[in-house]
Amino acid sequence: MPTSNDLGNISRLSLRPLITCSCTICGADFEKAEGSRREVCSFQCKAERSRRYSRKYQADGRRVLAEFRSRFDGRDPTDEEILQLLDK
Repeated sequence: MPTSNDLGNISRLSLRPLITCSCTICGADFEKAEGSRREVCSFQCKAERSRRYSRKYQADGRRVLAEFRSRFDGRDPTDEEILQLLDK
């Protein structure tokens, strides 16, 4: 087993065992350190994942806003009305 002096400046995180996973965007197999939260294989897939997430987030926001407006006859609710909804 190498000592820390033999490894120089290598982080302890890089010594974790590698596992093979599938990319959530393109399905390609890639290796990541065990315990890593990485879900994609490349920068291109990371950008695509970000684009998909932001579109979903924006669509959810538009849906919630439409529901709010439908509850208040097409107008934006006041701060007091929003607080009343949150208290329920």
